[in-house]
Amino acid sequence: MKSPKIYKKLKNYTVVLIPEKNGKSKYFNISKKFLTYSFCSLLIIIVLLTSFFINYSNLKRKNLSYKTNNEQLNQSNLQKTAEIQSMKENMDKNNEELKNTEKELKNKLKELDELEVQIKEKLNNKGIHIESSNTINFELSSSEDIIKTADYKISSLTSLVNNVDKKLYIQAHKPSILPYYGTITSYFGVRKSPTSRGRSSEYHSGIDIGGSYGADIRCAADGIVEFAGWNGAYGKLIIVNHGNGYQTLYGHNSKLLVKSGQNVSKGQVISKMGSTGRSTGCHVHFEIRLNGNKINPLKVIK
Repeated sequence: MKSPKIYKKLKNYTVVLIPEKNGKSKYFNISKKFLTYSFCSLLIIIVLLTSFFINYSNLKRKNLSYKTNNEQLNQSNLQKTAEIQSMKENMDKNNEELKNTEKELKNKLKELDELEVQIKEKLNNKGIHIESSNTINFELSSSEDIIKTADYKISSLTSLVNNVDKKLYIQAHKPSILPYYGTITSYFGVRKSPTSRGRSSEYHSGIDIGGSYGADIRCAADGIVEFAGWNGAYGKLIIVNHGNGYQTLYGHNSKLLVKSGQNVSKGQVISKMGSTGRSTGCHVHFEIRLNGNKINPLKVIK
């Protein structure tokens, strides 16, 4: 006779709690269905918790990645902001330089105008007329090109002014007027001696211009008085050094009005006509020397 399968018919389980010391044991009845439901519920909870932690880890990792990317973007934004600020500062600097360039350009053009006025005034005073210089095309030229052109024109005009000043200086210091406008009584070169009967002819180193006693004798050009005093046959003599190799001599004066070392200008009265020294009448002996050589005054003064 087979024993019955009792365990298959059991629907409840009894849990016995036996105390360690003497005491009354406790009994708890738990149904099989409850255990089954509890186990399934625990399994579901474990699955859910595992899924939650996996998702949480993934989200946390993604969040960290987003945070890193955000920091990188913030850093990039800061860098871009700094670059924009630097570009703005450069633009402000360039604008300031442009303003300075325009100011410099105006100053240079003003210098051009002033130089042109100076040239015209100087040349017009001498009866020389020049045409106005070419104007700068501001529409077709950049500021840099205009400045270069202005610099070139300033240099050219400055050179022109210097040349004009040099020419005017040479012109002012070159004998160009007679000391007295009267009758020429004796010319340059070989002549009959007016004082020596024994000599029929002599070399005359200048021209004699007759006039009234005490008449004004004027300087032939700008210069410096090199000598003013008595000189033998010349009588009371004045020698003026005009530079560029030119000297003029004024002899037989009755009175000297300048001193040695004095600056004199063209047309200035420097003495009074007389007949001192080796002279036969009231006149001025006028002589021109170039680099020490005596030349005909009438070939210089025309």
